[in-house]
Amino acid sequence: MKNFITNILKAMSFKLGIALALLLVFGFSDTYASHFRYGNISWTTVSTKRAEFTVTTAWRSTFVGSTRLFFGDGGSVTFSLSGATIATGPGFKVQQFVVQHTYATNGPFLSFFSSCCRIGGIVNASGGFKVSSTVNFNNGNLSSPITSVPIILQMVQGGLNQVQLVAIDLQGDILSWSLSTIAGHGGTYSIPTAGIYTMTISSGGLLSWNTTSTVVGQFWTVRLVVREDRGSAKTEVDFFVQIVGGSINQPPTCSYLGAGNNVLTVGQNFQFQITGLDPDGDNLVVTNQGLPPGATLSPTSGAQPLTTTFSWTPQPSDAGTAHVIVVIFTDPSGFNTSCSFAVAVPSNSPPNAVCQNITVSADGNCQGNASASDFDGGSTDPDGDPITFSVSPSGPYSLGTTTVTLTVCDSSNACSTCTAVITVVDNTNPTISCPADVSGLNCLSDVPAVGTPTASDNCSVSVTFNGETSNGGSGCNGDPLVLTRSWTATDSAGNTASCSQTITVESSSLSIDSITPQNHVIDCIPIPVTITAYVSGGCPGYSYLWSNGESGASITVNPDVTTPYDVKVTDANGCVVETTGGSGITITVINRCGKNDRKSLICHVPPGNPGNEHTICVDRHALKAHLEDTFPPMAHGGDYCGPCNNGNKTGYTVDNAPDYFLTSYPNPTDGISNIEFGLGYDSYVTVSVFNMSGELIAILFEGNMSSGNFQVATFDATDLPAGMYIYKMTTSDNIYHQRLILDK
Repeated sequence: MKNFITNILKAMSFKLGIALALLLVFGFSDTYASHFRYGNISWTTVSTKRAEFTVTTAWRSTFVGSTRLFFGDGGSVTFSLSGATIATGPGFKVQQFVVQHTYATNGPFLSFFSSCCRIGGIVNASGGFKVSSTVNFNNGNLSSPITSVPIILQMVQGGLNQVQLVAIDLQGDILSWSLSTIAGHGGTYSIPTAGIYTMTISSGGLLSWNTTSTVVGQFWTVRLVVREDRGSAKTEVDFFVQIVGGSINQPPTCSYLGAGNNVLTVGQNFQFQITGLDPDGDNLVVTNQGLPPGATLSPTSGAQPLTTTFSWTPQPSDAGTAHVIVVIFTDPSGFNTSCSFAVAVPSNSPPNAVCQNITVSADGNCQGNASASDFDGGSTDPDGDPITFSVSPSGPYSLGTTTVTLTVCDSSNACSTCTAVITVVDNTNPTISCPADVSGLNCLSDVPAVGTPTASDNCSVSVTFNGETSNGGSGCNGDPLVLTRSWTATDSAGNTASCSQTITVESSSLSIDSITPQNHVIDCIPIPVTITAYVSGGCPGYSYLWSNGESGASITVNPDVTTPYDVKVTDANGCVVETTGGSGITITVINRCGKNDRKSLICHVPPGNPGNEHTICVDRHALKAHLEDTFPPMAHGGDYCGPCNNGNKTGYTVDNAPDYFLTSYPNPTDGISNIEFGLGYDSYVTVSVFNMSGELIAILFEGNMSSGNFQVATFDATDLPAGMYIYKMTTSDNIYHQRLILDK
């Protein structure tokens, strides 16, 4: 404190003549003030082209005079410096004046006040000064930047000093800081420079200066300009920097948490805490600059660290105002530091944005949609204005959670924001379509391979084959085999859908339609017979099992006794049909005799003595000798099959009795020959003639023949060359052939 007062006294030691001379130079029309320390002008719009100005100045505490504000359009107003004091400091007082003025156009206009005299002893300035602010209503501009700086800002000698300054705009315009290079009105001024170090300020308001080459006790004038990006409006602030020593006693420091610029709402309490620290552990005194009416700052003194709380509840009359509050911590030696923050109360209070988290279902594109108002959780506007909503990002939103910012604006475009979370969930089940059901299959082999269903989903989907189940049916008529195949579609959220396919196999009724030949009789001659089972229905690919153990649709049998034959037929599905108890076919064997019926009964007619016929039992190898001339019966007269009518007698046997008849007459022939043929069993027969080169000459007969039937076919060789020919009888089992000689 002692150093501060000493410097003030030095500054007041200007000679009276110099002061009078400066008065003569600048004239009494501008001001009658002297020993100027600080100045700032700000303005806001109160109605169309009407601005309200707030002028803040600092002068010698004992000075009584006036300040004249020029509006820039030719008009001006003069304020008395005998009143309107809002703060005092060591040897100075701070005064503030408010006035309104109406302009004819949107401008711009340069408003300012000036004076002849600064405090004496300033290193980089002397004499007159000028503080200005640009008034510009263009582009919807409603106010100038508003700022405040300590009347005397102390910097410690011997190193880098940095102080964060604060400014605010009621419309939220972007602000930028710079150092003014314009000389003061009628005086001298230069940006503070000591040695190789020149003071700088960032566009964000960080004031920096290396004071290594300064001297403790020096005063330097600093002129700063704050510009906004709307309407080219700017304002100036003119203040002192005092160099203090810190080798024995260190200046205090201060800090705060939170934003430097704060937008407040009418009727809502706002509190802001600033903490002062003193390296020497001294108690601190808190003073302020720019405290709004009705606001408090408490406590104002105490042991360090000292936290003081700014508390203010803006009233309706505070709407449309902004304040930069400078909180100054001073130690017992008069060293001080300051922290600044800004508060603004828009004339139109922004809405109170209240968000709510929401959950929506994904649409067909696997995305969620929501309107901005869906995120509103009860937002209100303090002024009762209608509000609108916008959200960023606006969607659509991907599955999962997305954080969005909801912007709530009133009709005056005052806005506030809040954040919410939208959760997009997939509640939509996938769809799945299985291969079509299959029915009418006769065979298991016709069952199709496992197919592929068609599945879709608004997101992603995978398909799982669950397997195949069976009802256990045989697939035979009356017991269908039903196969069920199922699939499940699952999307990324675990939603599922299922489908199934049924495949029905039921062969038509399997039946044995007939077995041929029916009622077949084998006489004394053991001629083999082929029996055939004819099957329909079921699933083709039949297998046969005869009662004699043989397989195949046709089997050849030659029983010695009358024998029934049954057959069991199994189709490809395993379906079974069978004859039982001899219901299939019975081969009747007659005229057999001897042990195990291995011999044959014939009627023997002695040659030349037909009246002495008698029944004999002969071995099979003897049949040929007895019967070859009697086949067909009575062809030459003699023995024949079966018992005679006049008795039964036994005889001898022969093997390999003939089972066919094939001959021709006349042979040789000169043109026409009769070919006679017959069989001892049923068969399909073809009789044809070939030359000796194997060429087919003629087909004489084609068709079915029954056992014991005989046919005669005429062969006309009149037009053929002489030579030897072959005639053949082809049956289902054999080929028989003879020679025919054509002699012309």
